[in-house]
Amino acid sequence: MPYLQAIATDRKEYVRKIDAEAIKAEFKAKNRKLKYFGLPGPDMVDCLTWKKYLCEIIAVEIERTYIPYMFNTACLYGIEGILTVLHGDVDEIILNGQDRFGIEIDPLFPFDLVNLDYEGPLPTALGEAYSRRLEALRKLVMMQTEKKINSWLLFATYNISPRRWRKEYVKRLFETASKVNDEIRGYNEDVYISLKQRLNRSYYDTSSSEEKVELLTLALSLVIPNTVLKAGKFEIDLGNSFVVTYEGHKAKMCHIALRLIRCKVLDTPTQYGRICELIARKTYKLEKHNSKLELKPIL
Repeated sequence: MPYLQAIATDRKEYVRKIDAEAIKAEFKAKNRKLKYFGLPGPDMVDCLTWKKYLCEIIAVEIERTYIPYMFNTACLYGIEGILTVLHGDVDEIILNGQDRFGIEIDPLFPFDLVNLDYEGPLPTALGEAYSRRLEALRKLVMMQTEKKINSWLLFATYNISPRRWRKEYVKRLFETASKVNDEIRGYNEDVYISLKQRLNRSYYDTSSSEEKVELLTLALSLVIPNTVLKAGKFEIDLGNSFVVTYEGHKAKMCHIALRLIRCKVLDTPTQYGRICELIARKTYKLEKHNSKLELKPIL
């Protein structure tokens, strides 16, 4: 039996339940089951939790030895008929257009639900404009645009434990976040000023791990939505979109959930306005208070 990747915590389960509400709403809006693409892990907890809303599951697994276990799990829970497993690194598969078995992914698009539940941080390698992980996200959104999907859900989860972020990665992320913040300045001055004050603080001058986690969350709240909106013709539906940081299994995690709606014409003021609203009203940290989990705004 492989290592159980999806070790449950009460905070992870809390976030999974919020995601389930967005999935249920998308299921009702489309009046049909949804096509899933993502990283469920060898135990496929997310897929099993959401299976009543799914018509097809395209799972990605980098460890080849785990794939038979995934099919055994699928058989046990009656979803083997809708499961396809791609082998390899998800970013490489998106960028190369095929997995290590040679299965092409273009015919598999579009997806109603994309779940990029990474174990690691956002950057994996420095590039001219994007890390490989950001470039893969950009290409995925472009593919979704080309396939003319009208709406879809994007869940992206990153490890934001400060020890996992090398200095050059932090520097690149905050440079990018500051540029995005300058771009949104004209759409919400209060959010711009608040973010500028926070982002201008030296990440390495603070000894507070909590402060570093909040700074990384705010930076990702700028960079990820901006990357998505610039890569394709979509706008953010704030009703089922949010950002939350929480304590996972031995790591701090940042979970970004976006419902994206196709738009015929790119409307920059609307797009930047939605990013401002997302950060100002729907970016949280999940904390326990009096034995109860609560969402508290970061900004």
